[in-house]
Amino acid sequence: MGVGRSLLLVLPDGDCCLSYLRRPCPALGSASVLQIMLVEGLGDVVRVREFLAGEAQTLCPSTGR
Repeated sequence: MGVGRSLLLVLPDGDCCLSYLRRPCPALGSASVLQIMLVEGLGDVVRVREFLAGEAQTLCPSTGR
C-alpha cells in the first residue's frame, strides 16, 4: 500500500504510473520497479517503497514523509 501511495504522490497520472513501473530504474540497479517487487521479495518491496517515499518527499515536501 505504501508503494501505491508514494507512486500517486510522485506520478498522479495513472498511465504514467504504469509506464514508470515497467521502465528500468537506474537508482534501483537498472531493473524495473515492477520487476523488483515481483521477483526480489519483501525486502526489495520495502526498498522500492523507501525510494519512492524519498522521491515523493523531494517533489512534495509538505507530505511529511
